[in-house]
Amino acid sequence: MDPGELCATRRAEQKAAAATAAAAKAQPATVHTSPPIASLPPLEKGATVDALDLVNHYRSEAAAAARRYENGPIHVRGEVVRFEKTPFLRHYVMYLRGPDAEWKVAARVYPPESYAAVFPARGGEELVATTSAGARFVIARLGENVVLRGRCKGARDRTVWLGDATLLGRAE
Repeated sequence: MDPGELCATRRAEQKAAAATAAAAKAQPATVHTSPPIASLPPLEKGATVDALDLVNHYRSEAAAAARRYENGPIHVRGEVVRFEKTPFLRHYVMYLRGPDAEWKVAARVYPPESYAAVFPARGGEELVATTSAGARFVIARLGENVVLRGRCKGARDRTVWLGDATLLGRAE
């Protein structure tokens, strides 16, 4: 890729990131009532947690949420509201809707080795992957419900973080 193409690509990525950030800020509050964390049975291995419940539990009882969710891998289901892809790094960050514009779930996702590249497309509305054979396909879209598997790293700056995450697919 020549320097002119590289600059154009970076400008397009920055424009896409700004558009998705503006869309996330415009996000209306979501009415969702989560059960009190103390009333829940122990979290079973492989159980899926709704992103809204995860955020609400950290907002209301951070210590109890940390004990419940930070012990092992969890599956989180939620609506994609933003993608972030840093050039030259393999991972990307996928943000899931929280109960309001300020709170969210952020997952640092590592794509499978079979993907040669992952990048935002269509003005940041889609996350696209390419393979080494040149095949190109959409792996997620804004507004789509997905399931991620990762390790909960706790909450900071109004964001619940998942590390070492994998995109398992679209939620039903």
